[in-house]
Amino acid sequence: MENWKPVKGFEEQYAVSDLGNVKSLAKCNPRNGLCWDERPLKQHDLKGYRVVWLRKGKDVHKKMFVHQLVAEAFLPNPDCKPFVNHKHKNRADNRAESIEWCTHAENVEHRDNYKPEAVDIADEAIDPADIPF
Repeated sequence: MENWKPVKGFEEQYAVSDLGNVKSLAKCNPRNGLCWDERPLKQHDLKGYRVVWLRKGKDVHKKMFVHQLVAEAFLPNPDCKPFVNHKHKNRADNRAESIEWCTHAENVEHRDNYKPEAVDIADEAIDPADIPF
C-alpha cells in the first residue's frame, strides 16, 4: 500500500509517497470558487535523477529532487546526515526502501565501491541462434 505524507515546506500544496510519487493536493480558489482535484506531478529527468517543480503562490517555484523529498518524509535522520544515497545506484528508484541518508564521504565511497550482485551464467547454455549478428 502506498503511504503519503505532506512535502516539507509545501504542506498545503503537495504530498510525497514512500514509492517515490509526488502529487498536488486538491484545492479551491476562495476568490473565484474554482476547485482542482489532486493529481500526480510529472517527474522530469535530470542526469538520471527524478525532479519535480513545486510552486507556492505566484513567486515561489522550486525544483526538488524526488529522492530528497521521500527521505525527508519517510526516513529518520538521527545523525543529521545531509545527503541521500541510492542504495543500488539506480537514480530513478526513489522508493523509501531504496534510499538512505549518508555523509558526502559515505556517498562517494558507495559510488566508488558498490558493485551490483554478480549473476553466474556459466552453467547456462547459449543458443547461437540467439546471438543478434
